[in-house]
Amino acid sequence: MGGFYSICLAQKYSLKAILINPAVNSFDTLKKYEGLNKSYFDGSSFEMKFEYLEYLKSISTQNVSDQESYLLMLQKGDELLDYTKALKLLPKAKIILEDNGSHSFENIENHFDVIGDFISD
Repeated sequence: MGGFYSICLAQKYSLKAILINPAVNSFDTLKKYEGLNKSYFDGSSFEMKFEYLEYLKSISTQNVSDQESYLLMLQKGDELLDYTKALKLLPKAKIILEDNGSHSFENIENHFDVIGDFISD
């Protein structure tokens, strides 16, 4: 959800954003969890309501302007999200695309110089 909200805020306030394996269509991604769910962290229950999904849909951005203000970091081995959806939404962003990896973006430290340069530009 961090990538989704980052895009929303970056668009609203003309900010730069670094997106790491982002969920760009959270309403679609979370649709399968509509109803009662169990937390992975503590086993407690929570409900994903249709209204929540509709709210996410209402704030989503399908046409991202100023794509050069985004650094998109993707690993094809992301086990949670389809990286091609982010590529489709942000084809003109600065893109780092790696084979394998995971949703947590393995070996991110290899890109700290690129991240620092992107922030300081």
